[in-house]
Amino acid sequence: MTGDWVLVPSNEHKWREAQRILGRELERVTLDLPELQVATTREVALEKAKEAFAVLRRPVIVEDAGLEFAALGGFPGPFIKFWEKLGGLESICRALDGGADRRAVAVCALGVCTAAGAFVVEGRVEGLI
Repeated sequence: MTGDWVLVPSNEHKWREAQRILGRELERVTLDLPELQVATTREVALEKAKEAFAVLRRPVIVEDAGLEFAALGGFPGPFIKFWEKLGGLESICRALDGGADRRAVAVCALGVCTAAGAFVVEGRVEGLI
């Protein structure tokens, strides 16, 4: 099984969703990867994938998500999980109160790493808060 891909999700729900989307079972490995303090969700996913590959020595996929507010220059991005923990969902929505620009982009980045190298696949959905 060492040549098979492994998904390194932060929670079980992401693992189950990936299996549902792909229509097949995936191996799940839980690793305690460092929470990187970098500017973009793309960078977080890429570095986590490299870290997971260094530990497991097999092809890995790591997911990270972020939320970018246009009015805040793309902040909080990958820091959204910390903001939610500290202030709750309501504080995130209120952060844009009083401003005219309520545009937001939800970002999902998959960091992929194999012995041949690493790359990121990113999905972005635009909307309003």
